[in-house]
Amino acid sequence: MRRVIGFLALVVIVLAACAQKPDFSRVPDDFRVSYGEYGVGGVREAILEENLTLKAYSLGYTTVRTYPLSQEEREQLYAAIGEAGFFSLEDHYENTLVLDGTAQLLTVTADGLTKSVFVRNTTVPAFAQVVGNLTAILTKREDPWGRVTIEEEYMQCLQWRLDCADSTSPICATRRAQCAEIEEQYLRFSTKNFSTKNK
Repeated sequence: MRRVIGFLALVVIVLAACAQKPDFSRVPDDFRVSYGEYGVGGVREAILEENLTLKAYSLGYTTVRTYPLSQEEREQLYAAIGEAGFFSLEDHYENTLVLDGTAQLLTVTADGLTKSVFVRNTTVPAFAQVVGNLTAILTKREDPWGRVTIEEEYMQCLQWRLDCADSTSPICATRRAQCAEIEEQYLRFSTKNFSTKNK
């Protein structure tokens, strides 16, 4: 009798575990993906619902772009999530020996279930597989993230120079370092454009 009860308990546990994964035979109506990259240079976020919305935050600027998302693209990404076993991944992967770097957060909702996986300074093949498929969809759009132009970055640096004129704060020190590089790029860009116009 104990063996029967033990076997039935095992069956219940297995069925419960299976129930925690979406049905990957078709794309459910509530399918939604949210992906973010977070680093020193800024933040990029992609949200896939009925449309594809891309947000980029850099140097105080925010750009938001929305694109139509085809059913084929939704099916492609959903299949990749199923093949990668995304819903079986751990919630958190991190290399704690690296203090700086880039973090990624991927959240998928399907069949009433939501799964989030956070990855920082390490590689998780199944996670990378899903992100690779997502990136393939994004790069079909011209300049998908709506990058901030060098002129906008330069103008932001001029403002920072004024704001940080007498400051010794770590934030201002970081901004000065960023601006030194941006100003050098802007000088090269301006010189090149001036030379081209005067040929």
